[in-house]
Formats: sequence, structure tokens, C-alpha cells
Amino acid sequence: MPAKKLLQSLALGIAAATLISCGPQKEPFKAAVEAGDVNQVRQLIREGADIGTADAQGRTPLHWAAGTGDVAMARLLIDEGAAVDAHAQGGITPLYVAAVQGDPGMARLLCDHGAEINVRDESLKDTPLHWAAFRGHDAVVRLLLDRGAEVDAANTRKATPLHVAALEGHTQIVVWLVEAGAATELGNERGTTPLQAAVANGHEEAARALINAGADVNARDELGVTALHWAAQRGDMALVELLVGEGADPGLRDSEGRTPLARAVNREHEAVAELLKRYAVGDR
Repeated sequence: MPAKKLLQSLALGIAAATLISCGPQKEPFKAAVEAGDVNQVRQLIREGADIGTADAQGRTPLHWAAGTGDVAMARLLIDEGAAVDAHAQGGITPLYVAAVQGDPGMARLLCDHGAEINVRDESLKDTPLHWAAFRGHDAVVRLLLDRGAEVDAANTRKATPLHVAALEGHTQIVVWLVEAGAATELGNERGTTPLQAAVANGHEEAARALINAGADVNARDELGVTALHWAAQRGDMALVELLVGEGADPGLRDSEGRTPLARAVNREHEAVAELLKRYAVGDR
């Protein structure tokens, strides 16, 4: 199963279609956990149910509880000795599930019991903070930052939590990450900065927050593209005005020799093109 589908499956608590045979208590145990039947789960454990058993996706009872958002069940399982950092397929831990779902109560419980905050999956090496930031789960991001999550953790594509928050336009998370020390100038595998990611996706407020934090408006990616190139290509008047007002240079050329004006003209964004022409001759 692809990592993202696995992640979604875990986050939603979807049961595996086929279970690994782990003894006669396996299926009743899973059903009781997912139903939130604390008394039944306690009884099954007394009868010898394996608290470390795993289903076809490698998910343990604690994963199941995290998947349903049942904090009381998760607490019972932890008290009975469940491994807080058990890894399912893809390296997914219960904390990862809580981060994807945006469940601060579950995340807090797991962190309180020693869950590894900077755990990485086996696919892109994303951390729980990456996914909470990407999904816009403010409360989980705040919790993870307060618990010491690595703010500039980069995945295999060199994207940090700030990149993904900017990409999705989650302004409050952008602000918190920067306040926690996130670097605004780190480029991903293509040299794209968080500001460029925000602008390329039309997120004006996230872009403004990054600029206010000192992001370089003239930073270039590996193809020489700036945030202003992206704003012009989108035909986004508000972002063009914001960037130029903050010192973006309309004369910078990308690796193909194109200015932001050339990109606006190519996309037939006439109003933006006229604005950039005025800026190009110094009428700011």
C-alpha cells in the first residue's frame, strides 16, 4: 500500500480487510478496542489477549485506539503495557496517527508516556510535525512544538514543516514555526523556499507572515525562479503588489532568461503585466 494511503487508513482507523492470525483472541480484541469497550478489553487482557498483537498492516491495539480517537482506551492499553512507539507498516506510530488526524488529546497522552516526537515514516521520512503542519492541525502543531519537536526536520525531498505549512497556507502554523526558530530560507530539493511555496499556491497571508519574519523576497530556486515570478505567472495582483512593495526585484530573470513580466505576458495576465511594466521603469 502506498505510504499516503497507509497514512490515511491509519488516521481514519480503517480496519484491515485481512487480519494476521495471532491466536483466537485476535479478532474479538480488535473489535472491542475499536468499539471502545473498555470492560471487554480489560477482560480479554485478563484472559491472555496479546496487547502487542498486530493486524495485517502491522497496527497494534494502541494504533487502533489512536485511529478511533479513544483516549480512555489508549490510556488503558498503555497502563497494561502497550508499546507507545510500536511501528506499523511504513514506520507509522500511534503518535503519527494522532498527528495526521489532528487529535491533540491523543497526542498529549502519547507524549506524556514518552512517545518519540521526531519519529519518521519509512517513505518520505516525514515527522508527525510535518503532517500536523500540512493538515493545518493547529492544536497538535502547538503541542508538538511545546514538547520539543525538531522544527527544521527535512524529509527526503528536503521539505520542512514550514514548507508544507506555507504550501497549504496555514498562516498561524507558519507564525508558530517561525517563532520556534524555523529557517525561512531553507530550500527543498528544487531550491524552493517556504515563501515561494506560499506564493506559488496563492496564499497571501502566509506569504505576508514569512516576509514579516524576514524571508528573502528575491530568493531563487534551482531554476532561478523567484516568488515574484510565481505571483506574476498566477496573475495574482495582490501578491505582486505585496512582493514588490517589500523589495522584490521585477528585473530578475530565471534560468531561461524570463522576467516576471515575461511570465505574466505568457499567461495573458494583462493587468499584472501592465503593473510590472510600471514597476520595471521605477514607478513604484
